[in-house]
Amino acid sequence: LAADVPDKIEAQRLAAIINHQGPQIPARVFQKSDRYRVIAGPFDDGSEAEKAAKRLKIDLEIDSIVIEPNKNG
Repeated sequence: LAADVPDKIEAQRLAAIINHQGPQIPARVFQKSDRYRVIAGPFDDGSEAEKAAKRLKIDLEIDSIVIEPNKNG
């Protein structure tokens, strides 16, 4: 979870920034109630997710949280 924000435009902007990081980190926006979540991934494993979280912190000063993937599709 890269971000949880109240503004859709802010969430889309952040997802675009993350998507254009090199090497690319895929990111998407999902609405949850009245907020918007920026989710990065999927990653091959937890180690790759942790590396991406570290890059987000170093490159963009984003405090992200590694979450388990939704197994329900």
